[in-house]
Amino acid sequence: MVNRITLVGNLGRDPELLTTESGRHRTTFPVATNRRYTNGNGELVEEVTWHRIVTWGKLAETCNQYLEKGRLVYVEGRVRNYQTTPPEGDPVWRTEVVANVVRFLGKKNGNGAPAAEAPPEGENTEEVPF
Repeated sequence: MVNRITLVGNLGRDPELLTTESGRHRTTFPVATNRRYTNGNGELVEEVTWHRIVTWGKLAETCNQYLEKGRLVYVEGRVRNYQTTPPEGDPVWRTEVVANVVRFLGKKNGNGAPAAEAPPEGENTEEVPF
């Protein structure tokens, strides 16, 4: 079985860096991808899809340091679905991309940034949020 996703898009807001109780770093940020096509009426249509990206450890620190709203990024990772229950509501299913490669395309404040990758497979790189 394969669970792999590749995205190229723009950040919708600056990354948020959090530190778990165990001291691990986690960064989340939204990435927008676009699809343009002509519909049956000959009209140009643009669809925007938002993806929640999650990075862990050193990759999370690097993304937090170099990424900012509007920056173009290349993301590789896996899709993860999970259920959470808000304090005042019914259970909700969420989808996120757990990234193991993030390449910074474009520039931040005129300075390029290196590509960042997660540790090799086999290392525990995430914690379950529930």
